[in-house]
Amino acid sequence: MTRKLLLYIALLLCGCDSDRSQGAAEFDQKPVWADLQGIEFRNRENYNLPAPVLLKGEIGPKGYDVIAVPVNKNESSSAYRYVWIVINANAGKNKIYMMPNESALSLSLPCDFLNELKKNEKIDYIVSSFLELHCTPPGPAAR
Repeated sequence: MTRKLLLYIALLLCGCDSDRSQGAAEFDQKPVWADLQGIEFRNRENYNLPAPVLLKGEIGPKGYDVIAVPVNKNESSSAYRYVWIVINANAGKNKIYMMPNESALSLSLPCDFLNELKKNEKIDYIVSSFLELHCTPPGPAAR
């Protein structure tokens, strides 16, 4: 009994208690980041994606959904054609799972696509807020 108590105190003092620590959360995220990176890598040279496109159940052990959003064609400096975003979960601390994770990229996401996505899919609130900031309303010709 004393040995268990000393072990528990030692674990508590070193920050390794039974609560989920930041390290455990980061460890849980690794499969999601790995799958997202794999999808981005496999499609890096794909010029014919009907983007934006939704891939269902492709990410991590929980089968999260991911969307491919085109990068604005005006950004000739970007080596990336698409940004891949997990829509059912966030990465904690108001961050999202996005690959490549470059905040300077300008996305080409029609607001109509986002509105349909929100009607038909479960989208994390933080992800939805991010996408709303980056969607483009239909032009006058589309109305």
